[in-house]
Amino acid sequence: MLDHTALIYTMVMMSAADSNMTDDEVRTIGNIVQMLPSFDGYDVDHLPQAARDCASMLDQDDGLDKTIDFIVDSLSDELC
Repeated sequence: MLDHTALIYTMVMMSAADSNMTDDEVRTIGNIVQMLPSFDGYDVDHLPQAARDCASMLDQDDGLDKTIDFIVDSLSDELC
């Protein structure tokens, strides 16, 4: 499950890079999660909370570094 969360954090972080995550970007992330085999077994109902958790992490002091560290530490070698 950490692989899934790390991939979602990566997409949210890239979407939020311009400080404006649009509804289209959120829908695109949802479509990716539903379609890509790397998300097999992931409950898409967890996606909104994962996105909120990522946004909260990014808002912390050193949030970008913390988020990147989480992604690096969480992804399996196969998905890196």
